[in-house]
Amino acid sequence: MFSHINASVVAALFVGAAIIIPQQSSSAVSPRVINGTDPGALASSAAYLEIFDGSCTAAVLAPTILVTAAHCVAESDDLPAASASNITVYAPGVNVSTSEPAPVAVTKIIYDAKRYAQKKKGWDVAFLILSGPIGDTPITRLATTEESAAITANKASMKFVGYGQKSPAGTPGANTPASVPDLSTAQTYLWSYVRGPGAIDVAINGISGPCYGDSGGPWLYQLESELLLVGVESLGQGRPCDKNWEEPYEEVPVISGLKSLVAQAYAAAAVSQPQVPNTCLKVQGEKQSCEAGRVWIYFSCWTGSRGTLQKLEGGNWVDIQTRRAVREKEECGTKYPYGVTFSGSSIGPNLERYRIVFPKQQGVGRVTYEPFVITRK
Repeated sequence: MFSHINASVVAALFVGAAIIIPQQSSSAVSPRVINGTDPGALASSAAYLEIFDGSCTAAVLAPTILVTAAHCVAESDDLPAASASNITVYAPGVNVSTSEPAPVAVTKIIYDAKRYAQKKKGWDVAFLILSGPIGDTPITRLATTEESAAITANKASMKFVGYGQKSPAGTPGANTPASVPDLSTAQTYLWSYVRGPGAIDVAINGISGPCYGDSGGPWLYQLESELLLVGVESLGQGRPCDKNWEEPYEEVPVISGLKSLVAQAYAAAAVSQPQVPNTCLKVQGEKQSCEAGRVWIYFSCWTGSRGTLQKLEGGNWVDIQTRRAVREKEECGTKYPYGVTFSGSSIGPNLERYRIVFPKQQGVGRVTYEPFVITRK
């Protein structure tokens, strides 16, 4: 596995017990995502950081709040922990080869050094508070943990923006200067959030993806009219950055799971947190439950191995998706051993009617319906 920090003097890439030292690179500019594309308006969601003699990317959460990877600023075997004076910030999305650093300073660094040092999953996140606004950002707010879980349950694609190098590690020209952020798209495939901070594993295609210098860059998801910041680049393995691993993936801490750090960051910047709508799910015969965000998740235990989600539209029930259930003995027990999960986004304040249809199949003697309604508050 590797952490995507780009250092021009000394940087270590840990692969099992081996340590690989990347080539030196210019500190004047930063290369970009390998085989990435022009991010367009998303470019201003990312800012370039110079830290000591290395570089990282940061997500621009608000004009005075950046989010990056904790390993970009934490103490390492080679460098002490960064102080605010060790960090130089460039304006969001700029060409750093033709731009001067932004006229702002980092006034405070917020992360949990203890949990990060203990390598707790999901804690590789640091907030940087700025002395003044760095520029506008297209990011609306943080994705809630519920929204992050739904994104993963649907194996949805997220977008990544970063200033990392554009050629694989160890190849000629790996540190060829490039100066603008690039975009890469990847699919989520594993959700490891459990009752607290967690991380999403993101499956990349081995052709386009993050590399050194991309640490701390934003992973984004467009949900209706909002651009959500799910997390920042933490670490990864495999192609295109490193050919020595067969299965390429990236690890993305879910920022909203770090509730105390998020609150500290907004308080330090004297900025109010954006309002988040609540989406409520009411199953017939049960109490309504509400979660923060624009998404809902419905999990049901049953005796059959597949189910279909339907939505009532214009007086007719319309199939939305069919899913195979999986055995969930720990969650469901032995009487109803199969668990099936559906999720969606609530598009407005009006009530929306859904139902899960379990067709006649092995273990289900007749067609069975589980109706529920969705509202937003």
